[in-house]
Amino acid sequence: MSHDVELEEIQHLLESHRYRAAKSPSNPHEHTLRREWPKIEDFFRCVRYIRERSFRCVVLRCPPAPGNPPYRKLRLNGYVYWSIGWPVPEMVLINRARVEDYPSQPEFVKRPRRSRRPSQPELQPKLPS
Repeated sequence: MSHDVELEEIQHLLESHRYRAAKSPSNPHEHTLRREWPKIEDFFRCVRYIRERSFRCVVLRCPPAPGNPPYRKLRLNGYVYWSIGWPVPEMVLINRARVEDYPSQPEFVKRPRRSRRPSQPELQPKLPS
């Protein structure tokens, strides 16, 4: 399947399901629940797509715990989508926020992926102060 066709299908799946406002005043977003998707395999397909085609974010006020990787976020058609770092079969919701709300949320920082090579100071990304 071509990337464009897959992207259109994922976009359609993500946009065709009901979203509810999340109870997080400091991070306005909404979520869709797995139990409300008629086909659970479509829900898992979207979670995998978000994780594979996204950028890495670290929540600064809540650093990831061991075994709980940073969020992976996907920008798509005016929204930023993400799921918590649990294994795909354990996922129960997909979150989204409007792109225009996303940059105003200071707790998220886009960071490049780190190399798996041995640590070299010149290769390490500079973290914000």
